[in-house]
Amino acid sequence: MKSKKSIFLKVSLLCTLGLFLVSGKVMAENYGQQEKYQQKQQEQQKYQKYQQQQQQKTDFSDEKLDQFAKAYDQVQNIQQTYTNKMKQINNKEKAKELQDKYRQKMIKVIRNQDLTVSEYNQIFKAMKNNPEIKDKVQ
Repeated sequence: MKSKKSIFLKVSLLCTLGLFLVSGKVMAENYGQQEKYQQKQQEQQKYQKYQQQQQQKTDFSDEKLDQFAKAYDQVQNIQQTYTNKMKQINNKEKAKELQDKYRQKMIKVIRNQDLTVSEYNQIFKAMKNNPEIKDKVQ
């Protein structure tokens, strides 16, 4: 027969072990939540920085705006053609091929106007948000 002291020690040890495991799990969960929170904060900071960069640029040269206007007209025509052709396609593979083909056409048009895609996108966004730039482009 086991002594009461021996049983008490085993029960105490099991309880302590149980508490240790529970507290370890809680700590791990807290760490995981903290890590997720930090990742979310970093993503938000990156997005805010990106938005600031996109919003800051509004002082484009007249030459860049002229280049954009020429490219914009051509890109709009390409997008219209693409949209019409996409309505006729039911195959995902062919749709992807068509999308890639027309994306490349748009990039080529933009580059032929001595603009980068990034510059084009910046002017496009500025045009949508700033009536003065929109008036200069049109």
